Amino acid sequence: MRKLSLCSLILCLAFSSLFLSSAHARWAKYEDAPAEIEFSTSDIVVDKEGKSEEVVEKQIKILNETGRNLFGVERVHFNENIEQVEILEAKTIVDGQEHIVPKEMIETKPLASEVRGFDQLFQILISYPHVGVGTKLYLKYKVKTLKQPLPNYFALKYSYGQGAYWKKASLKLKSELPFHMLVNDPHEQLEVKEYKEGKYYKLDITSKKPAYNDLANEPATHQIPNHLKTWVSLSTFDRFEDFSKALAKDYEEAINQDLPPLQESIRQAAADISNPVDQINKVTSLLSEKIRYMGDWRTIEGKFAPRSLKAVAESGVGDCKDFSASTAAILKSLGYKAQAVVVMRGTSYIPPKKSLPSFFMFNHAIVKVTAKDGKIFWIDPTNFASMADGIFPDISERPVLVLDTKEPSYETTPPINDQHSKMVIKATMEVTDRDILKTEGELKLIGETAQEFTGAALSHSLQLIEEAVIQILSGEASPLKKKVTLPPLDSRIVKDLVVTYAYDQENNLLLTNTGSGILFNFSWANDFINTSTTQEGTTFVGLPMTLQRTTTIKNVDAEQAKALAYTFKTPWVEAKRECCLSDDGVKMVEKITILKSFITAQEVKSKEFQELRQTIKKFCSKIALIVSKLPTEKPKESVNVPLAKGG
Repeated sequence: MRKLSLCSLILCLAFSSLFLSSAHARWAKYEDAPAEIEFSTSDIVVDKEGKSEEVVEKQIKILNETGRNLFGVERVHFNENIEQVEILEAKTIVDGQEHIVPKEMIETKPLASEVRGFDQLFQILISYPHVGVGTKLYLKYKVKTLKQPLPNYFALKYSYGQGAYWKKASLKLKSELPFHMLVNDPHEQLEVKEYKEGKYYKLDITSKKPAYNDLANEPATHQIPNHLKTWVSLSTFDRFEDFSKALAKDYEEAINQDLPPLQESIRQAAADISNPVDQINKVTSLLSEKIRYMGDWRTIEGKFAPRSLKAVAESGVGDCKDFSASTAAILKSLGYKAQAVVVMRGTSYIPPKKSLPSFFMFNHAIVKVTAKDGKIFWIDPTNFASMADGIFPDISERPVLVLDTKEPSYETTPPINDQHSKMVIKATMEVTDRDILKTEGELKLIGETAQEFTGAALSHSLQLIEEAVIQILSGEASPLKKKVTLPPLDSRIVKDLVVTYAYDQENNLLLTNTGSGILFNFSWANDFINTSTTQEGTTFVGLPMTLQRTTTIKNVDAEQAKALAYTFKTPWVEAKRECCLSDDGVKMVEKITILKSFITAQEVKSKEFQELRQTIKKFCSKIALIVSKLPTEKPKESVNVPLAKGG
């Protein structure tokens, strides 16, 4: 997984939302589809070692310009060391006339890869001629898998009705290896038959009706949970513990090697550090400094296993498997219990409710570290930053497989602690006589919120960082008199950070018939509002964290400022705002705590959430303070002079 860019990181920290509200979320219809899969067949034969041969045949009809762009070029990827692919036939059919794809339009070439240590991935690129709306694309090819990552292993995941309108589809499998199967068919679209015939275990899957199972008109923050999709999964393993033992052998072999000079130098540099958090951070930060991470899940001759510690050190580059093995080896030599772990990496990830052990379940390797006092750390050494006292968002709160030949386990990583991940903002605003809005403040990033800023100066100039900070905070590319004071950002270890800033803005006040207005846009609320009672998907509303914000508008008065105050507590978010007049002007104090990252469609339909949504729309979407300037001097008290007596 790649790291977020600096701009993306700041957008995330600012709770920015890029998507408009959708009022008519629904399942997609035929008219929404980019293409129609007229038929798709797959015939697979598996031998007793797990080697397989598959013949795929399909025909796709282009329905619109989106489909023309998506399907006009076909890409087939394969690992040359363990797979062979043969294109049997490829053609475009226009008004009944066939146009065979010329050989020169079928190109096989290697994908970009590192010079040493990794398998070579290849891509077959098929460029169909005469592709237009209404044309049909036909392809037939054969795939031979010559080696599996584990002995006697085979697995597949068959999905139906996604990405296009599926009119007809079938899959036939005959295997010498017995397998276990899960069927998820919430829309009753498949007919699944499992039986044994001679030495073969057989499986036939056919579609009972056409399907298009994508969501339409839903924001990109919404996802279809796995249990609402149509799929069939099978694996020769049914217990995760057995899968762990089989996969752990190669990892343990690498972890138990003697440390080469590079890894030994890291061990020595961390040996005298007594605090476990500091010691682990020292190891992972030095490893990241000396070994360049290449994010990939490539196999070595078909094995999902790390290379030797020596090979990693000599090449100066490694993937997640290499990083996890090196980290575990160093920490083990320092007295920790260190086990390799596989996980599905991704920030907005919804774990499946049911699954079988297979490589489809995982895409990343990390390390489970147990200190002498029993405290557990979940360490991802592939990150640019080191954060042993927290957990990275893209591996939090999800199932993981701990690889161990003696003590295998299938566990769940902890969620982000919303009290450990904090952002604290203190800002002061002032309206000058020339209606210029002056702003100055302090931004404090604590725990997980500081991790994306960590080491930013090692990748970007300070000027670029300062400009990005001001642009996000002010909403302008170049406000007046901008000033940013950054903390040191040249360390790879996550620590709390404090940024101070100031800027002036012209013409940034609302022009109203009763006075100047200051507009506040609390964008954390957008994803809660951007929901619909008709939606089918689950909404991602951000990572658990606490935002504390104090804003003082100096030397102004605002009638009925207390009307902006609110408070609510729900299972998804807790929030409170106080707004009052003070001697300095108007003070607004707000605290928001995101408790859960995901809100299901069922929860969105609930009365409690709909009440929350309306409250957020009223108090947290867009509000404005209509202000008037306080007099610079207090009016003099009037003096009563007694009348003189007499004439």
